[in-house]
Amino acid sequence: MNPVPLKVSGKPLSLKLANKIGKPSGAVIVKNDFSFMVDIKNDSTEEFSGEVVLELYDFDGELIETINSTQPVVIPAKSALKGIEFKKNNNTLDPGTYNAAILASYDQSSNDILSNDQYDNPVTLQIIEEPLLEDKFEKNNSSTEAYVVPLNFVNDLAISSTAGSNLHNENDYDYYKINLPAGFKYAVNAEVHDEVYSPMGVEYNCDVYFSYDLGSGESDFYDDTLTQIIVLNNGGDIIFKVSPYFVGFNGTYLLNLKISRSKINSLSKESSGEMVDLFPNPASDQLYIKLMDKTSSISEIAVKNQLGESISVMAINKNEEVTVLNTALLPTGIYFLQIKSNGKSAVNKKFIINR
Repeated sequence: MNPVPLKVSGKPLSLKLANKIGKPSGAVIVKNDFSFMVDIKNDSTEEFSGEVVLELYDFDGELIETINSTQPVVIPAKSALKGIEFKKNNNTLDPGTYNAAILASYDQSSNDILSNDQYDNPVTLQIIEEPLLEDKFEKNNSSTEAYVVPLNFVNDLAISSTAGSNLHNENDYDYYKINLPAGFKYAVNAEVHDEVYSPMGVEYNCDVYFSYDLGSGESDFYDDTLTQIIVLNNGGDIIFKVSPYFVGFNGTYLLNLKISRSKINSLSKESSGEMVDLFPNPASDQLYIKLMDKTSSISEIAVKNQLGESISVMAINKNEEVTVLNTALLPTGIYFLQIKSNGKSAVNKKFIINR
């Protein structure tokens, strides 16, 4: 077969890289500007005057962005042009690794990648999240270094949270300690707000879980919230540990603590033979009902006003030592609980709502 003559239209591209592509020396932090520098030589006998661009691709080959050079590109025949810059301001690229390629064309109709066996084209560009700095609670990476959370009781209720807390690197585990003085009975509730669970609508970027230690060893791990209130009959210390849900992950979170207390009477409820104990009393938003008789269980709780009128009735289907009654909607005043246990006769207990 005889060769078929072909007529070539347009100008062949005779540009090559004259040096390695100059790229950021390390990973680029999200929102930070960055630039590339390129030296190009023209092996043609004709002047090149056209477009040179930097194109960013993901690893699936999809074009993400085209960045034009910061100056017109004109390269005389058999010459080189050094320091062609491609600058990205107001960087909005998502964290990840990209391929960055240098391409050129005479007429902007199609761009050809510049090749040179000596130098890589494309090259990689890595975009990362802004590194986390140590939070204000550090150093708290062990139980002996636990940060002591300050508590301020108002009407026997204290609420405290670790605003601004984070696991700032892959080896960070945070410990927090609360000191509860003797002379009171305490009910402690805890929860973590994180990437998955954020009831207040605040954004966090680490999924975490927590445990606690009353001095006898670490508890089970809890994801988001405690499944049962921690009760301390005469004060003591509690150390909470916050860990990443996935080993090696880091990011922001919040530990939230809510502690109620009631003063211990000289004659304890345990020795008085009462079936249940209420605390704190007076209460505000929550009332804790502790079952003193270990052989019994609560089946129903009714709230009544001073006239004996029923306000609410709650059936209990879990056998727990402490039951939490939500009293946030009750106005300030005196109320009575009618508590049924295992089909036995009802027990009536007075409590006060005071805000």
